[in-house]
Amino acid sequence: MHFHLPKPLHGWREFAGEVGIIVLGVLLALAAEELVEWTHDQHQLAEAREALRTELSYDAASLRAIAAQDPCADVRLMFLESWAKGNTTINSTHLASMTNRPLLYTLSTTAWEVTKASTIAARMPIKERLRYATIYDELDNEKGHVLDERRAWDLLARYAGQDTLTPEEGRTLQADLGSVRVRDDDRRFNTPSLLAKIAGLGVKPDPSFEERDPRHLCSPPN
Repeated sequence: MHFHLPKPLHGWREFAGEVGIIVLGVLLALAAEELVEWTHDQHQLAEAREALRTELSYDAASLRAIAAQDPCADVRLMFLESWAKGNTTINSTHLASMTNRPLLYTLSTTAWEVTKASTIAARMPIKERLRYATIYDELDNEKGHVLDERRAWDLLARYAGQDTLTPEEGRTLQADLGSVRVRDDDRRFNTPSLLAKIAGLGVKPDPSFEERDPRHLCSPPN
């Protein structure tokens, strides 16, 4: 028994051409879809990078502003230590006021948290992702030191309004001031390295960041 394949109406050559056109059309459609998806991914990646750079620029400005207060903050601590030892008197009425302590800005890590929680971070080259991860790990650590330092300064508010201190209060205040210095040292130790790593990405501190003039801390509390 013999089987005969049906002949295309216009011949095998024409049939193959038509199939080729269909296949080419499908391939072009798939390529176009891939291009649209790739373009969308690149747009999201560019947005993420811009958000990360903006955030790091703010954090760099915050760290620089905090560090700029350190010399006068040291002077303020010296005044308070002298008061704690009974060697001088101060006006402690407004000791709890924000104007009588360094302004310790909160560092931001939101952009990185959002980026790494999505699929965007996975599209970054591994070296770039590792650089961001390293910087943000250090930022998260520094953020903890800043918060600890802020809490240590907050403890000094309990001495507000006291004209004189009892010996016991003086010793407690000296311990509280020691805690401030420890937290302060932790934060200061990490700042230069962190700023250098951010600068290594080509990110500069936000020029619009408004730093508070720290010179009032170089005087006794008032």
